[in-house]
Amino acid sequence: MIRTTRDPNQEAATLRDYQDELTRVLGPLIGGTQLTAALGFKTQEAFRKAIQRGSVPVKTFVISGRRGRFAATADLAAWLWAQRQRP
Repeated sequence: MIRTTRDPNQEAATLRDYQDELTRVLGPLIGGTQLTAALGFKTQEAFRKAIQRGSVPVKTFVISGRRGRFAATADLAAWLWAQRQRP
């Protein structure tokens, strides 16, 4: 049966499930080439330029003693979910 209206509670539960699944698979943080690819950048250099321009769609951060930038997997999942919901 196809539903024609969306139940906001069902959509929220689905987003939570999606976040939980990505976190289970990827861990709580994502970085490096996985983050670059998940955000749709073709190269690390394109990702670096987007960071410089401030056009990365999720909050990224550095971790002391580690190279590169990271994002919370839950933030990435929320952004991906929002992209999926767009017409």
